[in-house]
Amino acid sequence: MWQDAPRRRIVVYALAIGICAAVVARGAPGDKDKKSEPLLSKLGFGNKRNRPADPETLAKARVPFEKADEQFQAASKLEGDARRKAFWSASEQYKKVAAAVGESDLQEDALMWTGEAAFFADRYPNAVRAYDELIKQYSNTRYMDRVMARRFSIATYWLAQEREDPSWPLTPNVTTRERPRFDTFGNGIKVLDSIRFQDPTGKLADDATILAANANFERGKYLRADELYEDLRNSFPNSEHQFKAHFLGLKCKLMVYEGPEYDGNVLDEAAQLVQQIYRVFPQEAATEKEYLQATEREIRLKKAEYEWRLASYFDRRKEYGGARMYYDTVRREYADTNLGQEADKRMGEISEEPDAPKQQAEWLTKLFPRPKPARPLLTRMPTMPLKR
Repeated sequence: MWQDAPRRRIVVYALAIGICAAVVARGAPGDKDKKSEPLLSKLGFGNKRNRPADPETLAKARVPFEKADEQFQAASKLEGDARRKAFWSASEQYKKVAAAVGESDLQEDALMWTGEAAFFADRYPNAVRAYDELIKQYSNTRYMDRVMARRFSIATYWLAQEREDPSWPLTPNVTTRERPRFDTFGNGIKVLDSIRFQDPTGKLADDATILAANANFERGKYLRADELYEDLRNSFPNSEHQFKAHFLGLKCKLMVYEGPEYDGNVLDEAAQLVQQIYRVFPQEAATEKEYLQATEREIRLKKAEYEWRLASYFDRRKEYGGARMYYDTVRREYADTNLGQEADKRMGEISEEPDAPKQQAEWLTKLFPRPKPARPLLTRMPTMPLKR
């Protein structure tokens, strides 16, 4: 029976792919959009230029806009499902107004309230698309601070939900409209990135950076988390999250280090972070004194292992000149480690050995001619004048 296991597994994978394809084609329950397109692409925008609105169109659009406002105000007095349905109806009305008029204050308002109504209707993916369209059409919108606050709260909620109930990126969401159809974690990080890139000097830029870094850290994505912590340390020197960016960045450095077979620059960066923590955050450093001291010893041991591996490489090849150089480095700079003692012992053992091994079959190598040194392409200095 075990021989049929691979066949059954293939059938299960095929069924899962078919379900995902069906969900993509039909959409989440109650979602009328057939494709995940830009918010207003079906209503006249798409990739077309958003032209200024004419006065006649604006006058006509104000009537449905005021009706949408009335729906929004009425929805705020309701509760439960009735409240969510009323807000969603208002969002649809605002969206139609935004598509009907061209570039104007009215369209900017309509786009903003499209997102706000969708937000209060608990349709957060729709709200995010509305806010994205607003920033796309009006990069200096007067609603910038509110949009970033809404984005931040949505991203925080999505990442918290994913932390409590993690799922695979390709697992479809068919139960709630509060979360994206696929990849809740990835969409949450994407929203935080939009805050960081579209409002880099805003109030929430550093908060979005630390939240994205922490989320990646919790997921075990230490390399990406390290990049974000470094970005926060460099781009937001006055942020309240500086200590966390240093402390957790230090942990990331140690996690991304892959061993003495690879480049050891990350260990140098980790050692610099330890010194910066001592210098810039003396109170926090006193609280984390034991961890920092243990980390310093770990970094020194790993750096000693890196030098020891190089020494062992030359030692195995009987190139004792290079071996003695690296053993001496381990002995002098890492004398407080066990490898320092081992290096000192090995130095004594190979002290009388030649720097390089004796050439084997030297008579054979003499049979082959030595290559002539390559002639320089330039026989004069570039600044010298040509002889005529």
